[in-house]
Amino acid sequence: MERALNKIADIISNISWGVVDDNNDAMAFLRGYLIALMENKEITRDEYIILLKFFNNLIKDKKFIAK
Repeated sequence: MERALNKIADIISNISWGVVDDNNDAMAFLRGYLIALMENKEITRDEYIILLKFFNNLIKDKKFIAK
């Protein structure tokens, strides 16, 4: 779970700095990453859904977390 949260933070940081311009690319990458974590039993299906919804809402609402 910690790896998944760190990856979400990295993707959000990249988007906020303009490294990733296309939100769809970030979403596709995150989806694949979370699926890999789920298949390796590092996160549960419920955690996968929660994390995907969380990231999707950030992108949809254009809210970015910054220090």
